[in-house]
This record gives sequence, C-alpha cells and structure tokens, in this order.
Amino acid sequence: MPRKRFDLTLLLQSIAMLVAMLILLQVVIQYKPKENYSVLYSDLRNSFSSNSIEEELIAEENGVERGRKPWWRKSFWSWDHYLDYVNCLLGFTTLIAFLYMLLRQYPAFIETLGALSLGIESTLPLPQCISNFKSKTTSGFSLIVLGSWVYI
Repeated sequence: MPRKRFDLTLLLQSIAMLVAMLILLQVVIQYKPKENYSVLYSDLRNSFSSNSIEEELIAEENGVERGRKPWWRKSFWSWDHYLDYVNCLLGFTTLIAFLYMLLRQYPAFIETLGALSLGIESTLPLPQCISNFKSKTTSGFSLIVLGSWVYI
C-alpha cells in the first residue's frame, strides 16, 4: 500500500502552533491566581473557630497541609507548575513515538492515528461553543477565529 504524503506546510504549522501554545500555557500558569477567593474566605471564617486551630495542629503533626487535596483528587490539568505540563507532553510524545516505531508498518495504525488526531483537532472549538451557549452571548469572541473555523 503506498504511503500518503504529509504536507510540509502542515508540519511547520503544527510546530508553530505547539510553540505558541506552550508559550501561552507558561503565561497562564505564571499569572494564575494561587487560590480561589471562596477558599480564602472559608479559611478566614474557619480561622475564628477553636476547632480549626486543633485541626491545623493535628494536620501539622501528621505532616498534611490542611485544605490541600492529594494528587489523586486534583483535576488532571490543574497542575501548579509549567514543568508538570511539559513532562506530561513529553511523556505522551514519547509514548506515541514508541508506538509509531513499533507499528508503523501497519496501515491500520497510521490511519487510526491520523483519524484520532483530526478528530481531536476538530473538536477543539466545542468548549468555546458550549461556553457561548451557556452564557447566551458571543461578546469578546473573535470573528477571525470564527472565520478560521468556517474556512477550514
């Protein structure tokens, strides 16, 4: 079966987008608020009760930070450090590269990999669409983004 040629322009576009997204991710993490305001308010309210002092002392004795969720109860994409995201992406890329090296002679693997990547890329606008639908407004939504969705 002849292999389908991957256009060099698409490869360069993908690399440029990855670099741009990694830069934006770093900016978002750098300026992300450290805590939610409701958490701060509840900590302030709880600090006036005598039970909270006892709970903090017990937590400190056990070596547990009060109010922090263990790693398995956090949301997957809510890490606090940029390197956590980079390590996850490097691990994912390594896994896909390893699978590619093992299974590249099978056309079904290549077609599945292509279909998955196109499927994921085609669903990227869905969170924005859902957010606009829930808020019943498109204020602040870029017409250039909408045009790129329609054009592509």
